[in-house]
Amino acid sequence: MKLTTKTLTKLRLMLRYAESGASIIGRTEGFWFSLTHPDEGKPITLKTSLSGLDERREELRSYLDSIKDRFHFRFTDISGSDLTIELFQKLGPERSAALINELITSLSDEFGALGLTGACGFCGLEGSFHAVRTGTSVAEACPSCIARLGAEMEASSKGSQNGSYLRGALGASIASVLVGVAWAIATAIGAFSALLGFAFALVAKKGYLLFKGKKGAQMPFIIAGAAFLGLVAAMIGDLSLASVSPDDIYTLEEMTSNIMIGFAFSLIGTYATMSTTIRELGMSSTRVEDVYGEEGPLS
Repeated sequence: MKLTTKTLTKLRLMLRYAESGASIIGRTEGFWFSLTHPDEGKPITLKTSLSGLDERREELRSYLDSIKDRFHFRFTDISGSDLTIELFQKLGPERSAALINELITSLSDEFGALGLTGACGFCGLEGSFHAVRTGTSVAEACPSCIARLGAEMEASSKGSQNGSYLRGALGASIASVLVGVAWAIATAIGAFSALLGFAFALVAKKGYLLFKGKKGAQMPFIIAGAAFLGLVAAMIGDLSLASVSPDDIYTLEEMTSNIMIGFAFSLIGTYATMSTTIRELGMSSTRVEDVYGEEGPLS
């Protein structure tokens, strides 16, 4: 499933990098760079790891300060052998991709001038290695780190199988129905409660996770079903708590308006929550996924 944004898609073609999840990774002048971008409009995160950084840290920091305005840096961090830069996304996909392409060329030239070399993104060992993805992290990893990560991910995978769709569905349903009851009570005392409709799916997701629901392919659909159950509970509560006479046409119209607006907000909230959940499931991984080997990404 392709999760990269238009900006990263254009960059991938410019740089001939490999795609994995919401990231791209590849080598420029012998240095690997990974770029992660969950959504258009949000900052782009650039990462790399460098051997020899301790001796050149202040020189590199000074260089980054000199170019931060030109390339719209939001944040920079040098920690151990790792360099992380967050970039504002201000210019649209086409211009942003061109500017980041220029930035990567400038960085690789500066790294070379400072005598730095590429390194493992997990332990800082010097060299060019396999690129792997673990969850949302994409980096080059040395053989020993790949073995360690594989063992950790296998243990994590076994732990995730202990979850239950049934427990998750129960938790999501209880949470969503509680929001429905709150909606009905708010309506009964005269509050404009339709905006609570947006919360159904979000609260259902919280309930699903609280009851240790299984993080799998059925999760988004269980959450959507629970959100609908909560909406039904809210509508029934509206009618039962209000004690409206059939002749009170104005009150009935007001209640109907609240219900319809709440239903619309519930649909919006459910769609947004399902989209986020599906993206999270697609980006997460309980195993080490190979992106490319020591020869680098295929051009």
